[in-house]
Amino acid sequence: MKSNIQHKLIGCLLFFLPVALHSQVWQNLRHEIETIIRYETNITDDKIPGFVIGVVIEDSSYFFNFGDQEFITSHHLSENSIFEIGSITNIFTALTLLEVEKKYGISLQDPITNFIIDYQNEDLQKIKLEHLLTHTSGFPIRPNGFGASEMDSRNPFGYYSKDALLDFVKYYATTGPTSYLYSNTNYALLEIILEKVTGESFPASFEKLVKNPLQLSDTGFNYPFHEILPGFDISGTLIKPWTYQSYEGAVGLKSSLADLAKFARYNFEGYNGPLSNTLPELRKMRINTKVTTNTRVGLGWHGVSFKKYFPLIALGGVTGGHSSFIAIVPKTQTAVIILATSPYEMDGLGFLILRMLNNNWKLKKDG
Repeated sequence: MKSNIQHKLIGCLLFFLPVALHSQVWQNLRHEIETIIRYETNITDDKIPGFVIGVVIEDSSYFFNFGDQEFITSHHLSENSIFEIGSITNIFTALTLLEVEKKYGISLQDPITNFIIDYQNEDLQKIKLEHLLTHTSGFPIRPNGFGASEMDSRNPFGYYSKDALLDFVKYYATTGPTSYLYSNTNYALLEIILEKVTGESFPASFEKLVKNPLQLSDTGFNYPFHEILPGFDISGTLIKPWTYQSYEGAVGLKSSLADLAKFARYNFEGYNGPLSNTLPELRKMRINTKVTTNTRVGLGWHGVSFKKYFPLIALGGVTGGHSSFIAIVPKTQTAVIILATSPYEMDGLGFLILRMLNNNWKLKKDG
């Protein structure tokens, strides 16, 4: 009898010990993040009514709510709240394209004219799929004449059609690939090309090839307004989520902190689950952005390399009422994700937290 009781007590201790340790780490991280926000940023509740931060360390995730307490309570702000993630969509569009490449036998070296037969000119033959993926096509951030269709400045992509984008491309004069120039037009074109290759909508391809294999249950394109967390513009005015006739493959994805934390772990070194052969291809840095000497671009991801420290990958996004940020150090298996109810950019805070997780960048390469 005594032995059975001892075994039960030991079992209880072993069960509750990880929970207690997780709670202690959570409290320590919360204190560190609050200190960073208070002393190293200008973030205030009037700028950002509510935001969530996810910290991923190896196989553990820690979630934190910040902002106006009334907003947090009334809108049940949590790691499962749905946000617009803006340009972070690029990563998932690139991942979908690589899976389509495998399934349909296309190549990143194919010229885009192979896929837009009715909308091409001779100059476009120099532009390949890889140039769209790495923002080296030379296409502008928004097409000429884009503003003429903008019936509501708070909903910029709600009235600009895919046909209008293709008409712009058809008559666009280009000298061919250029140096890095970030442009959501690249990923808007990739969305159209993917639909032509697969014969189905881009959201359907994403769901089949990426969302379902990775079990990203909160991540998708077709969310009704009432399921998306309210967002506010820079003046603090409530603003509706964007709608799309085009550019959905560039900025239109919605997701949760929990899903993005899961996705971050899939990008840690050593991951060997679904799409483990494809995800590292996105992280390979291919082009120097010339923004700084150590900033490069991969497929969707942007990366920063260091002489003594491990490289990181990151991307941010902004919509009319939300902002997003994700940064990962695959080698140290650490990541930070921030989702906010304001277009106020959160990359500064995100990098500060990631630096803290990596011991002020003291986790160094061997030698």
